[in-house]
Amino acid sequence: MKWFFAFAFFFFICNTSVSVLADENKAQMVVEKCASAYIKSTGHLDGGIDRAYVEESKLMSAVSFSHGEFGYFGERDKNYSQFFYCEFKDGKVLRIGDISGNLFYGKKEINKDGGYGDFYKGKIYIYSFLRKGDSFEFYGSGLYAVDGKPAKSLSDDK
Repeated sequence: MKWFFAFAFFFFICNTSVSVLADENKAQMVVEKCASAYIKSTGHLDGGIDRAYVEESKLMSAVSFSHGEFGYFGERDKNYSQFFYCEFKDGKVLRIGDISGNLFYGKKEINKDGGYGDFYKGKIYIYSFLRKGDSFEFYGSGLYAVDGKPAKSLSDDK
């Protein structure tokens, strides 16, 4: 019987690790597709961009390309600035724009509520990536904290 529990525990740990890895790989793919679409639309990826944050909900993914820590995983950097955002759903880039309202790709309105609908209802998972040359490397992940506190690390739930 103890072997059964040992096997069951091992199986659970392996499945949890694979699931988190799959989520990280999906988030990495979203970052790469969004960066690629932005470069295709503008011709370059600004040199000041040092990270990307993927917000994942049941509805879609939203990616922010920025300089500095937003505040998900610690204190917000005083020099934080967002360069552009990307909305991604069902394997496609929906639109790319900046906080000034400039749209680089996609339609101005995806639907009557601007595309977000119930995006921030329910669990939001955050994946952080640091820029290394022309690519982005996974840095960390967490569950979005709606109370204004930093994101809770997903590894805390294991």
